Amino acid sequence: MRQEHAESNRELRNAFKELEKRQVDEVHERYESVGATVERLEKEVDQHNRANIKKNAVILGVPATKDENITAVIKAIAEAINCQLPECYVFR
Repeated sequence: MRQEHAESNRELRNAFKELEKRQVDEVHERYESVGATVERLEKEVDQHNRANIKKNAVILGVPATKDENITAVIKAIAEAINCQLPECYVFR
């Protein structure tokens, strides 16, 4: 009787270990799938952001002053580089 009980306990432990392994494997697969999806979406967002600004110019290194007219500064920069820039092209 004891031997049967011990054998049943071993079988039960093995069954629990197998079930736990399957659950861990399933969680691991889902984790990898979510990670791949997040990486793909990050790349798509980056491409979308780059596409939105690829035709825009970003001007860096021009010190800002209080109450300055940004449009006038942009026009002055455009004139300095011989660029005809309509006012409607200037975004703040």
